This record gives sequence, structure tokens and C-alpha cells, in this order.
Amino acid sequence: MSLVDQFGSSTDAVKKPKFLCAPTNKLDEDPTAPTHPDHLTVYQIKNTVNPSFPTNITVIDQFTPERHLGRCEEASMSFPSDREAPERDATDARRVHDRSFRVLQERGHIRYAEFIPVIGVTLADQFGSMTVTVKKPKFLCNPVDKNGEDPMAPTHPVHLLCYQIKQTDVVKFAKRTGLFINNQFGPETLDAKKPALLCVPATMP
Repeated sequence: MSLVDQFGSSTDAVKKPKFLCAPTNKLDEDPTAPTHPDHLTVYQIKNTVNPSFPTNITVIDQFTPERHLGRCEEASMSFPSDREAPERDATDARRVHDRSFRVLQERGHIRYAEFIPVIGVTLADQFGSMTVTVKKPKFLCNPVDKNGEDPMAPTHPVHLLCYQIKQTDVVKFAKRTGLFINNQFGPETLDAKKPALLCVPATMP
């Protein structure tokens, strides 16, 4: 599979699904989010050649006015998924393809900035509600042109910065099994084991 984003191009093999991302009402900013039909399925990808990706990336999102990331390594690829496989507009589907990069923050780097965890962040999705602590950034996701489907994707301004989260409620998330999803790779059944990431819109000035 060919991928092109603002960092360059690569050819990757798509492996097993890693995360299922559900639309979330964060801090009561969008009460309708749990009813949105579109989800993201995040797949592991592998490149036979180790591409070179940039360092010292500046990212801005609601948790920090300016974050300097250290080094990025290609990690995963996300695809739009539907809970019940309804008909969907192909243009909208392509728009939410993202390539994710593992964020490595290097303490020895002059621009390294320690992220201060954000406590008491409320979340609600189709599985219920919870309160979490938002920990360090884990993945940076770029809009990507996959197999030539959306040549304008590398110029899209909105990215996703995904943070590790830890649930702080006394009653923990109960594992959900047999979740049906469908995307361009076909239908699949997954299990949701525990909350792991919170992805928020971000820009790279």
C-alpha cells in the first residue's frame, strides 16, 4: 500500500488491527458524539525499508499551546469504520485516513518539554462514560493519500495527537466482545479491552 503525507512517501504492508477509536464527548464539548456512526480502526503497518522522518516537530492542541516533539517513527495506519456498515460517501471516507507516528521524546534534546498530565478529563462514548488522566503524547497522526485516492491529503491542516490515558474511576471499563466493524478491508469482529488513547485535533504551524 502506497502512503503519501507531508513527511514524504512510503510503501507499507497493513497488518493486524491495533485500536478501535470511537467518537467521544470530551469534557461535554459534543454531547452528540456517542451517536456518530463513523469510527477509526487503527492497523499496525510495516515498511521493509526504514524511512527517515523529521525531528523537532511543533504541535498545538487544546492540552498544550505549543509542544515540541522529539523524534517520530512510523507506527500505524487508521481507516474509517462503521458499526453497522451503512453506505458511506467515498470522499468523506478518504478524508479521515491518517498515518500515525510513534512519538519519541528525547530528554537530551534542547527543545524537549515534559508534558504535565491533565487530570479529571471526562469522556463519554457509545460504551459509557468515564474520567481519565491524560498522560504523555503517544502518536502523531497525519492526513495521508493512500494509494492515490486523495492527492490533497498531505496539505490538510488538521492532524491528530493521541495521548495515553488512564481511567481513574473506581468502577473500571468492562471489556466488550464481538464488536462488528466494516471498512475497505472488509467486515471484522473485534474486542474492546480497555481505554488506551485519547486523540484530539492538532495543528502543525
